[in-house]
Amino acid sequence: MHPAIAIIKDEIHRIQISYGEIANKSGIPLNRLRNMLTGRTPVSLEERDLICSAIGVSPVNIVIRRGDLAESSDYLDLSWMPEGCESY
Repeated sequence: MHPAIAIIKDEIHRIQISYGEIANKSGIPLNRLRNMLTGRTPVSLEERDLICSAIGVSPVNIVIRRGDLAESSDYLDLSWMPEGCESY
């Protein structure tokens, strides 16, 4: 499973929102959403952004939390930025 999807799933469980509610808010069909969140179907950046918007999380925060990027010299740590500075 892609690291970003694992983080999104953790956030979904943390805020206790149903897949049905996410599907309604995002416009992504429920079956496709389930397949994406179980790793059966790839997720486009647009779909990732729709899911993030539906659960109220900035896609920037998903990228910042990816542990696989933290070890990269190309990674820019923006976690010090105050809340509200990221854009959707």
